[in-house]
Amino acid sequence: MEEIDSSDIWFGFIITLIASVSTFMGAMTSLYFRKVNQQTLSVILGFAAGIMLYTAFMKLMPDAVHILSGQLPYREVKLITTSYFFLGIFLLYPLGYLVNIWKKRENDKYDESTRHYRRIAILILITITAHSFVEGLATFLSYLATPLVAIPLVMSIIVHNFPEGMTIGALFNKVSDTMGRRKAILYSIISSLCEPIGAITAYFFILKYSTLVLNGILKAFLSGLLVATALNELIPNSQLKGNRRISVQSIIMGMFIMGLVLVVGAYV
Repeated sequence: MEEIDSSDIWFGFIITLIASVSTFMGAMTSLYFRKVNQQTLSVILGFAAGIMLYTAFMKLMPDAVHILSGQLPYREVKLITTSYFFLGIFLLYPLGYLVNIWKKRENDKYDESTRHYRRIAILILITITAHSFVEGLATFLSYLATPLVAIPLVMSIIVHNFPEGMTIGALFNKVSDTMGRRKAILYSIISSLCEPIGAITAYFFILKYSTLVLNGILKAFLSGLLVATALNELIPNSQLKGNRRISVQSIIMGMFIMGLVLVVGAYV
């Protein structure tokens, strides 16, 4: 692989750091609301779901297909993107199973509603943390491959990472009576830092062996993970207690905002 200018490497790290700060600020914003009621939670979860779905179907998957199309035959492109998309979806289920096993000891400590939200909070934290790590890898490698994408890349990262952070903070706020704020802040920091950690991993372990095919595979996999999180966790929990209309409106608004950002980024 040809030598990369050190300034490009540093700027790639800065982009992922901006992304991590955006996630953390989103978490702190909703974590320190007076109290997150179900209606507020519906708006936050629905908005985040809309952004995740639009990002997956209108950004990550098209990027994956475009990247792989320049490297592989059409049939292989379809096979690889579809396979890794569903691998990302199916990965959520063993994660949920592991969380259920871990949370079984709480059956006698908390009521059913509290146990439900604690489970969702931990599962969403794990999912977004994994997303942040993979996104750190993909963002860093994408920037080094095409530095001109920096501005729209930063815009899209800030827009979709902030509500993801708000989702973490809102869920931890919901269970704040059973989980100290210090612990919630620590979890938020860990989740946020996975973005630059992903970039560091890309620099030390992947950059030497990175190919466009690997980059495309990562985007397809991440797309599936986001879709599974939105459909299986965020949307159902945003529609609890008769908040379906608010949830749908929030999902559409999240899609609209993310779409607007991508369109503006294309003209910058």
